[in-house]
Amino acid sequence: MIKAIVFDMGGVLLPEKIEAVSQMVSKKMGFDWSIFEEVKNKYTHDLCIGKVRVDEFISVFKKESGVKETVEQIMAVWEETYWEILVPNNELLSFIKELRKKYKVALLSNIYDFTAAFLRKRKGLFDLFEPCILSCDVGLVKPDKAIYELTLKKLSLKPEECIFIDDKEKNIVAAKECGMNGILFKNNKKLFTDLKKLGVVLK
Repeated sequence: MIKAIVFDMGGVLLPEKIEAVSQMVSKKMGFDWSIFEEVKNKYTHDLCIGKVRVDEFISVFKKESGVKETVEQIMAVWEETYWEILVPNNELLSFIKELRKKYKVALLSNIYDFTAAFLRKRKGLFDLFEPCILSCDVGLVKPDKAIYELTLKKLSLKPEECIFIDDKEKNIVAAKECGMNGILFKNNKKLFTDLKKLGVVLK
């Protein structure tokens, strides 16, 4: 019997791709997006596990690119742009509120410290989930087996009692290898159908 549904954040609850944010930040501030992405890719893993803070990464980017704006200016534009582009999946969020009446609903996300901070501050998305497993807080990142095991431990449930939803195939594969049910997110309609097939009911 299914007792918990675990959601990814980016690409599911916030459907647009995060790369669109950095592209727009680069356009607004007039610096080379390809350099920004090249530097970010060097630090993606360390950013996700909280080993490197976003302000530290931007300081490195400034040195390598010659950008004149301050770290604070770049981060302010980043936050502003994040919410211009990453509009929450409100239909899914409403569905989750109904799910909470019958199931445990958790969040498992690879996320930077900076974005986690303003998600808490501005949108209250995390309030829908218990527990919230954020990579930057726990020092682990999907698809590492350990982060799924941590999620199961915090839920106090067996793997087969949980469904994990993510937009990346490799993360679903890892969840299934841990014994969890997995759904690759494509769109809301397909997700609702897939959940029903796994026995999730709201009434």
